[in-house]
Amino acid sequence: MLLQKDEESNAYDPQKSPFIILLGLVGGVRLAKAVHVAVQLGIPDLVDTTPISAKELAELTGSHERSLYRLLRAIASIGIFKEVEPTQFVATELSLYLRKDYPNTVRYMVMMMFTDSDWEAWERLDYSVRTGHSAFEHVHGTDSWTYLTSHPEEYEIFNRAMTSISDTTNASIINAYDFSTIHTLADIGGGHGKVLATILQAHPSMQGILFDLAPVADTARDVIAEAGLEERCQVIGGSFFDEIPTGADAYLLKHVLHDWDDAACKKILDACHSAMPAGTKLLIAEQVLPLTDIPVSVASTDLSMLVGPGGCERTEQEYHTLLEASGFKIIKVHPTHALHCVVEAVAVA
Repeated sequence: MLLQKDEESNAYDPQKSPFIILLGLVGGVRLAKAVHVAVQLGIPDLVDTTPISAKELAELTGSHERSLYRLLRAIASIGIFKEVEPTQFVATELSLYLRKDYPNTVRYMVMMMFTDSDWEAWERLDYSVRTGHSAFEHVHGTDSWTYLTSHPEEYEIFNRAMTSISDTTNASIINAYDFSTIHTLADIGGGHGKVLATILQAHPSMQGILFDLAPVADTARDVIAEAGLEERCQVIGGSFFDEIPTGADAYLLKHVLHDWDDAACKKILDACHSAMPAGTKLLIAEQVLPLTDIPVSVASTDLSMLVGPGGCERTEQEYHTLLEASGFKIIKVHPTHALHCVVEAVAVA
């Protein structure tokens, strides 16, 4: 075994040995579950800059004091909370992002990842690797979208998680692409409407069309109204597999295509092309894979697409191939300050 030595003392550091590092990596799922339990108990909202004891937290959450302390100690080891005195904890920057109302909260992503339906699918990752098909559909007998629409509590968690992701990427997308020449922007599969509302607020002369499934569109109407944009934005319910609204001079697909395999993406892009006269712009906001050295968060998302909806993250060349098959030509790929890109394409005859 190669011994890892501390540079200053030249002494062996067991924490840097491959054995310990690998144990930490594969055991990380247990710590992730511990974070989930802390979120379930609402602990991140109870721990602030003033030290609070495990005993107090146990009383507030109806938990077993010693066991809760052990959980807190475990997740403090990865930077979520800090144990400033024995059994006394304060918030850290990481723990703040687990609060309910914190900007760009990760709370709902954590909750989504540990729903029973999601975790049962991940337990069959081997099925997806062997077959190339969705483990979620294999385990639950239906695709993830149909499942969510029939399980409203999980669907709400999913939509909140997607909104939190949008909150972290909206600014980078707006900064990366010049939307000022667009008169009417249609956000296809636009979810709660956060990204479209952000773009419309930044461009007061622009009109908007928000298009998503009817139950999602109902929620989006409230978001658009709260932003004071109801006079400038239509909200339309429907499926992007059937028919896309006409009348826009640019169409946005954000975090849509990575949910679907190539055959389903072609149906979506064909529907878009049917609604778009030649020369109309199509903007795709996705994580575009490098050919090597993929960031760990992107690689993890790619596996989530495999296990869940059966989609994938794609390289720039794969987007060229996908779009050309439906009558689009890529003009430029705009990088952002985040891990996303804006793929700018145009409809050709």
